[in-house]
Amino acid sequence: MIGNAVASHLVQNGVTDIVIIDKGGVADGTSKTGSGLLGLFRPGPERAIVKYCIEFYRMLQDKGYDIGLEQSGSLNLASSKDRLVSLTRRANRYKPTGLECHILSRDEVSEVHPYLFTEDLHGGKSV
Repeated sequence: MIGNAVASHLVQNGVTDIVIIDKGGVADGTSKTGSGLLGLFRPGPERAIVKYCIEFYRMLQDKGYDIGLEQSGSLNLASSKDRLVSLTRRANRYKPTGLECHILSRDEVSEVHPYLFTEDLHGGKSV
């Protein structure tokens, strides 16, 4: 996603000799279903890049380019108490920066994703 955005900006600034090597269309293959493709649950500088890419691809889609951008949020699962503590710490660190994220109990995870087996979970986090 970032490489395509950079290439587009280069073209807009007059660079004409650009080659993008990718397998298929924008975000095809495993990255299309990868939960972290445009994930915002990351440190501020990385999140700023991802936010920019989301806005950039929205703009392209609004101009009529069919790039298939879909935003659905994310769900991180905690299968151990330590993982839940880690998710909670990260959420508490990121919330003051404006990221909307929620720590979920096992039952709340089931409500968000009713087809998910949650008996072995301690909780989760949604963004």
